[in-house]
Amino acid sequence: MSIGDFMSFYERAAFVLSLIVLVIILAKLVDMWAVSVSILLVMLAMILYKLHFEEKINEIEEREKEKKGILNKIAQTVERMIGMIGTIRDDIRNENFDIDKKLSSQKEEIEKKMKKNYYELADKIIDLENKTNKMKKTLGAYISYLEELLKREEEVYEEFSE
Repeated sequence: MSIGDFMSFYERAAFVLSLIVLVIILAKLVDMWAVSVSILLVMLAMILYKLHFEEKINEIEEREKEKKGILNKIAQTVERMIGMIGTIRDDIRNENFDIDKKLSSQKEEIEKKMKKNYYELADKIIDLENKTNKMKKTLGAYISYLEELLKREEEVYEEFSE
């Protein structure tokens, strides 16, 4: 990297003018070599500090660009993740909706089967009650018949025993 890379046109012009001023000052101050050399050294130190400062600014700007690039990549990754999360959330909602539909249809089928089974069971219970009542009546009639037969037998037995 040369000095021209770090300096703009105006900075180069200022540098050249500074050198011209230094040469003029040196020409006038030939008698005072120590003062002219110290001024020249101060001017050169200022120029070196300025060049170093420009170099540091460029390094900082490059690091900032790198950081911005990294932040942009992170932001893009986060945006993709948010999109994927939204897609997953929508898929889960759709699956839940499908499951709810299936469950409700199965629930309706089970309720229909339960009603059917309930009515069939109720009919069977009624049939059993009817049959039980018939058997009670038949058994009651049979017991009455047997009691009558026993009474007759007792009456006949009493007549013979007397």
